[in-house]
Amino acid sequence: MKTRTFSFAALAAVFVALLALNGHVSNAAPTMQAAATMDAATIAQTTLLRVVHASPASPNVDVYLDKGATPAIANLAYDTATDGYKVIPAGDHQLTITAAGDTKTVVYDDKVTFTGGTALTVIAEGLLADKSFGIRITVDDVSDTKGQARVKVTHAISDGPNVDLVTADFKTVLVNDLPYGSSITIMVPPGTYDLLVVPHGATDASKAVITLTGTKIDADQIYSVFATGTISGNVAVKPLLFVTSPVPGFAPPAMAPEAPTAAATMAQ
Repeated sequence: MKTRTFSFAALAAVFVALLALNGHVSNAAPTMQAAATMDAATIAQTTLLRVVHASPASPNVDVYLDKGATPAIANLAYDTATDGYKVIPAGDHQLTITAAGDTKTVVYDDKVTFTGGTALTVIAEGLLADKSFGIRITVDDVSDTKGQARVKVTHAISDGPNVDLVTADFKTVLVNDLPYGSSITIMVPPGTYDLLVVPHGATDASKAVITLTGTKIDADQIYSVFATGTISGNVAVKPLLFVTSPVPGFAPPAMAPEAPTAAATMAQ
């Protein structure tokens, strides 16, 4: 696992602002309200599960748990996700993903341990065509944000370049060389930011892949952002955004088994 610490005010702002224009938003209110009624003992035996389909040019999928006769999640399309987190019993589960309506076309089938008291996102990413398709499980922090905003950004563009996040005047590099398959979770003070996302090493604003000014981040919200699509193929690069509120009783995760993961902290 690669861990890096940056003076980081706005990586999430880049993607969040773009998402506000082009993305999909899913508020997980029904599930979160159910989770909010759990006592500590119930939380310890419960996992919040979300599935994100981020594999371009792949069919819609069905997701089965424990070889059930019917899918737990049905007909999930590319560039979408479950409607919030699903509440499931913690423990070992057989996770099977098939083409929608076609149980013979299995793209993933393995045992997965869902730890109690955690919120997990299962990401289907990569490409079936070049056999880079895979499943990545990330641990989400849904604990109290204490007046700030928590933002988790996941790079799921399998052929995308590593990127840098810089201020609009190029005087400050906030993120250096962020690769595919990485996630960053940060606490962001509410506010607005001006910045550029450029291919790694670029110093010319004309090379920016995203140019943003006046991006607003709200307090007491949890933003989950996924950059999806392909650079060389015919599936446009675009982000997915999901916004939820903190879940009472869920503590910050002890560890996040994402590799590589860049952990960023705000400069004071």
